[in-house]
Amino acid sequence: MGLYPLFYNKLTLDYSISNLRQSLFAGGILAFFLMFFFLKDAKSPLIIGFSIPATLVISLLFFYIVGLSINIISLAGLILGIGMMIDNSIVIIENITQWIDRGLSLVESCIRGTNEVITPLISSVLVTCAVFIPLIFLSGISGALFYDQAIAIVIGQGVSLLVGITLLPTIYYLVYKSGKEGILTKLVRKISLKGLENKYEGGMNFFFRYRVASMVTFLAIILLMTWLFISMEKEKFPAVKQDEIVVSVDWNENIEINENLKRIKEMVDYSNKLTLQTNLFIGEQQFLFNRDYDQSYTQAKVYVKANDHSLRDEIEKNAYEFISKNYPDATVDVSPQQNIFEKIFSASESPLIVEVSLMKEKKVPPVDQMMDIVDKLQESWPDAGISPPSLEDKILLRLDADKMLLYDIDPMTLYNTLKTSLNKNNIGELRASYELLPIVLSGKEKQISDIISTEYVLSKTNISVPVSEVIKVQRVHDYKTIKGGMYSEYVPVNMDIETNTPARVTAEIRALIG
Repeated sequence: MGLYPLFYNKLTLDYSISNLRQSLFAGGILAFFLMFFFLKDAKSPLIIGFSIPATLVISLLFFYIVGLSINIISLAGLILGIGMMIDNSIVIIENITQWIDRGLSLVESCIRGTNEVITPLISSVLVTCAVFIPLIFLSGISGALFYDQAIAIVIGQGVSLLVGITLLPTIYYLVYKSGKEGILTKLVRKISLKGLENKYEGGMNFFFRYRVASMVTFLAIILLMTWLFISMEKEKFPAVKQDEIVVSVDWNENIEINENLKRIKEMVDYSNKLTLQTNLFIGEQQFLFNRDYDQSYTQAKVYVKANDHSLRDEIEKNAYEFISKNYPDATVDVSPQQNIFEKIFSASESPLIVEVSLMKEKKVPPVDQMMDIVDKLQESWPDAGISPPSLEDKILLRLDADKMLLYDIDPMTLYNTLKTSLNKNNIGELRASYELLPIVLSGKEKQISDIISTEYVLSKTNISVPVSEVIKVQRVHDYKTIKGGMYSEYVPVNMDIETNTPARVTAEIRALIG
């Protein structure tokens, strides 16, 4: 017997962490070079540039102490904190430089410049950490994701403060001890943007000169921001250019697997020129660790990858058009292929689900009435991807209450008789995922009408009465599934509607359905 790894994701993990490591390095280098434009000489950026790797190395030591691994989330936290790490160093160096400009000695400037900003820096770091600390206490999947990021940012901020108030003044003293200016310093002074201070001072004078107009403008901007916040589109995740979709079809008919495959191939061929790749999942699947494809033999899923993300909407439209034109009783649902975050945070629900129920009767509406409601919704929102509810053929056995009283038959006796007759050849059950499949000894097949006409039930007076006398057999086309809500049973209707005014849309739906 041999054991082999089925999934070997070390290369993928190394590749992902390598990308983040490169981003971390690139961010540090970019921040380092930007400082040459805003500081007075070339030595200050070099000192701050030294503080970045020192902070990162010490942060990794604290990672080890608290048991945090180097992973995608923790490295992303360090990347987010790089800018804030540099802020502490810039504040300390600039303050030391100001004390030197006032005439103090280098040693005294390092001491006073650092002591003067310790309290504000500690306050700034604590406020920043206070924003991220609550993420540590999140539970579930969200907590597992954000815990490492929050810890990484808190550690990075704490270490940057420690490096800023201990290591940076020492390095500053060693670098500036000679007092010489190099060629690089002269170059930096030429390209420095310190002149922006004069423009800033001029701008402040303008605002103080026109204080009333400035405050009115400021308040108008706040009102505009409030309006934009209310009116802007809100989403769980940022928009992603998606070129992969999954088409789910329920034919609502008792068809064979070959017919199911034939229809799906016809639907795929309908958009063949627009697709790069398709995968078909017809009927029942055998995935032990993936329940996304649990379906019956009358259902199917199709994974479609478009030639370009701009063709996705056209493929979706073609799927709805093909099904509605050729198989109007079928239910079709088209959704984008989920990424890992959408699977984790359950972003697969439709934006709007209409729960249709007869509130007075506390039951679902008849099929014909439900179909009329769906037709009205489709007419009013043709692009919402509305499909009729899943239906199936059923055989309804209804008791004749008058004859039951006439023949003096106990309902439980009749129920047990029917149960025995219909399961006469059932010898056991087989569990398959969440289903119970009956194991039946096959023989000559009988119609249910034949079974009903040949069986007898005993009355309370031990008289044999034909089951057909007290049972009415009726074939119905009814809902495959219904759901139970807080108030009653209902039939769900999924509507793909993006809106910032859900109250208005729901009011329109209520008025339409009546």
